[in-house]
Amino acid sequence: MESDLRTDLRIDMADIDREIVNQPGLFAHYAAQHAEAERKLKLAKLEFEVFEAALDRQVRDHALATNKKVTERQIETAMFMNTTYVDKRRNLIELEAQVEQIKAVVDGMRQKKDMLITFASNARAEMQQGFAIRDKGGTATSFYDGKKLQSASD
Repeated sequence: MESDLRTDLRIDMADIDREIVNQPGLFAHYAAQHAEAERKLKLAKLEFEVFEAALDRQVRDHALATNKKVTERQIETAMFMNTTYVDKRRNLIELEAQVEQIKAVVDGMRQKKDMLITFASNARAEMQQGFAIRDKGGTATSFYDGKKLQSASD
């Protein structure tokens, strides 16, 4: 994916038209990846919260059954000692990192779009500038794209 990403974020100055045409599809591709990563993260958070609540209940019930008084800190410590709890929490951290990475790619695609707009605008301005040639009598003839546009005297 990384080599594709570098290619997708690169601008081929020799073929700006192709870059402009391809940009919406590339942006949609990475925006969809971002949305999917967000969905997976939200589902994992929900699963983690359900597991966390059940584990909390289990720890409290065990303390109640053994007539032990436990503090919130002791409950938290007992939960952190559960390997499944730690694994689910680690999974959340990984999913959050993936969401942030894909978000950065989407931001890069937005920057690429802005640069393509700038390059296209600059190219259009350059093409429209044209030039003028004065003859010996001081009459200026303007040209645009090799075509004579107007003649004017000073």
